[in-house]
Amino acid sequence: MTEIKLIRVSSILVFLEAVGHMTGYPWTSSHISEQARLVRSMKAVDFLFFGEHSTYWNLYSGWGLFIAVLLLALAIILWLLSSLAQLASRQVGVITGIISAGLLACAYLSFRFFYLPSSLLLSATFVVLLLTTVRLMRGRPARRSGYSLLFAIFMLCAISLPAQSIAVSDEFALTGALIYPAPGEAPIAGGVVIVAHGKIMAVGKRGAIPIPPGIQTIDCTGQTLVAGFWNTHVHFMEPKWNDAAKLPAAQLTAQLQDMLTRYGFTSVVDIGSDLQNTLDLRRRVTTGEVQGPRILTAGMIIFPKDGLPYYVTDYLPPEVVAKVEKSEAATPAGAVRIVDDQLAQGADVVKLMAVSIQRPNGHLQFKPMPLPIVEAATAEAHRKGKLVFAHPTNMEGIELVLAGHVDVLAHTSEEPSKWDSVIARRLKAANVTLVPTLTLFDRDQDFDGILKEVKSYSDIGGRIMFGTDIGFLPDYASLTKEFGYLARAGLSFSQILASLTTVPAERLGFGGSTGVIKRGMDADLLVLDGDPAKDQSAFYHVALTMRQGRVIYRKRP
Repeated sequence: MTEIKLIRVSSILVFLEAVGHMTGYPWTSSHISEQARLVRSMKAVDFLFFGEHSTYWNLYSGWGLFIAVLLLALAIILWLLSSLAQLASRQVGVITGIISAGLLACAYLSFRFFYLPSSLLLSATFVVLLLTTVRLMRGRPARRSGYSLLFAIFMLCAISLPAQSIAVSDEFALTGALIYPAPGEAPIAGGVVIVAHGKIMAVGKRGAIPIPPGIQTIDCTGQTLVAGFWNTHVHFMEPKWNDAAKLPAAQLTAQLQDMLTRYGFTSVVDIGSDLQNTLDLRRRVTTGEVQGPRILTAGMIIFPKDGLPYYVTDYLPPEVVAKVEKSEAATPAGAVRIVDDQLAQGADVVKLMAVSIQRPNGHLQFKPMPLPIVEAATAEAHRKGKLVFAHPTNMEGIELVLAGHVDVLAHTSEEPSKWDSVIARRLKAANVTLVPTLTLFDRDQDFDGILKEVKSYSDIGGRIMFGTDIGFLPDYASLTKEFGYLARAGLSFSQILASLTTVPAERLGFGGSTGVIKRGMDADLLVLDGDPAKDQSAFYHVALTMRQGRVIYRKRP
């Protein structure tokens, strides 16, 4: 039985003791003459207690209720401790040791002065916790005391954060994992990563890297450690994100876990949402109020004049459509104004709808953005040091991307029959990065052709970033198919890992702080169940997600 289960068993035993303590009161069987006489006698004895009149019955029943509440609180604390057993084994061991010693004393006193059943139950709890303590204390000694962790538990209860939002100490070691420091580098078997104050301090093989005395350790034996993932095509556009400035922090944390951090995403690029709302969400994540990934945003997509796509006009509420229409650009000067306005508010990148799909009278038609508008928007973004993403839709959109000097294709083309090696080489020569979003197209009749587009670009060394269009596509779990589709497109394990880590980090200006596991980098780290080099499904079997050394997701046991 694991330490987590042992602590939860002890929690249940303490809860049963609390229930037994309540149900064992004389009033529950006061019809029995001996107990009835005892209760009447206790009520008859009146005395002064701290200046107030009281009876032995008041003292007895009040003290009993007080003990019952303490036992219930202890049961809750033990249950919460079970959630911390893997992340802070030493500290939890100190606390369970203290509690088990107290329970042993209570068991003796109960046997000596009260009744046998209570003593037996307390003794059983003591045995379970003692066994748990021995197993937890096998790790290295910790510098921080168990009392600080116990205080943290009370704080967590007070603010009602999910269990996964618990932070480990400022200094800790991840030990025993198979470490992939960076794409293309040799893995480290049985490795150690030392983290202090959100930064990676050392990486190496166990034995070669000394673990400082007193540091907290997290055992990752049998698991894999990689740098935190990027998802460079997300949207915070679902109604549940509305009014992000005022939603409860716990709700936002849970939503971010459900959508992103449970899949290992420590950094994301939102390329189409209400700018102010996404900035409010980012602010709460940045301050630590909400646990979530690094968020970069484009804010509103810039559309051609009268060029909203049918999935905006046909499916969104009128008030939302009216807001989106404000980001239509009729002229190059209008496009520049929109770019300037959004960047001034805090946007990080710009997103253009190069070719929009419309459906007048039920018939599909394509509306391209005029090239002068693409050029003007891109030039203004570049003047301010920002990247430009574009939704190409078809080959006309690809040509607009090339002619307009756009930086990132937010999707591949939906016209694979017109894609060839010449297009691939032109895109690479123009330093265009591709975000395939293959899951979006997996029902297309020529999906195999779309896979070949990605393969042709990968084969010539074109840069590819991972992205899923999550948020526009609401079935989050199904988007894990993206890993398999990238493998079908011919990307190796190292190339897929690069698309998740080094390529986006470098392309988006964070290559000096995240994307690889080495000394001095941010501790954006993932613990995976399995080895993705052998089984690509391990990419999304995430056990632990850390951003700058703080746990933002932990798989429930």
